[in-house]
Amino acid sequence: MESDKRLDLVFQALADRNRRQILSLLSERKYPVSELAEELNAALASVSKHVSYLERSGLVYKERSGRRIFCNLNRDSWFEVSAFMSQFPRFWQTRLDELESFIEEQKE
Repeated sequence: MESDKRLDLVFQALADRNRRQILSLLSERKYPVSELAEELNAALASVSKHVSYLERSGLVYKERSGRRIFCNLNRDSWFEVSAFMSQFPRFWQTRLDELESFIEEQKE
């Protein structure tokens, strides 16, 4: 049940283009929120809200280094997403195998 709630938050977070852009940037290195705002050409307040949402979803965490606060990609959270998504290729492969069998039967 807790896993379902986390996945709901993750997919809601991924539904926003700006948050996906933030995640793409964070996949390369950690960023202070101010630099994320510069990269996205967006207001600091807006980016802060997106980062907070990503943090609540578990995709991002913050760490302080001196006076600066850096955002980091939480790579561990992607294992759960990956496990969930891994069921779909099997689903489609099964469906395609069934379609192939159907086509072969129709040929005969």
